[in-house]
Amino acid sequence: MLPLNELVEKTERAVETAFLWLRILKALKCKPMCTSELRRSLKPMPHRPTMEASLFLMSGLGLVERVGQGRVKPWRLTRKGEEILERAGEHLKKQLRLLLES
Repeated sequence: MLPLNELVEKTERAVETAFLWLRILKALKCKPMCTSELRRSLKPMPHRPTMEASLFLMSGLGLVERVGQGRVKPWRLTRKGEEILERAGEHLKKQLRLLLES
């Protein structure tokens, strides 16, 4: 069994990653963007390796995809990414209501 402080740290990292992914999906819902533009649009701005790893993993899950021709290919939200963003938004609203009602 993990010590409590280690469990809290792992939970914090998981929540931070989940929120970064949702922020990426939300930004791409507005318009397709290349990695650097997308990274600059997020406040606070994630580190480049974190951003690249997130996009790689999200692409593997079918949430985002690269489009276009040439050297710089923008990222675009997929239908699956849109569905996840919508479901996550509804879930978070529900959880916040429960928290605020208590």
